[in-house]
Amino acid sequence: MNDFRTGRSLTRAGHTWYCQTPGIRWETAPDGWQLFLTDGPSWHLMGLGEHIGVEESLCTTRLKQAMDEAAEEIAKRAARATA
Repeated sequence: MNDFRTGRSLTRAGHTWYCQTPGIRWETAPDGWQLFLTDGPSWHLMGLGEHIGVEESLCTTRLKQAMDEAAEEIAKRAARATA
């Protein structure tokens, strides 16, 4: 991703999320995972790079709660991939 910046970040549940678009988009790293605030309004977890095509509604408007739930979903997917 060309516009990846690491200027603002939050670490939750073992993942560091970097602010891409203030208030609506956070990413773990280029080609990793993205949290995107939809018009719903709710946060969605979307896969990038090797995780492309993954999209999961986290059913919350709270950013830190979304980050915690995203970490659980990422861990589940990693466990399935190694099983």
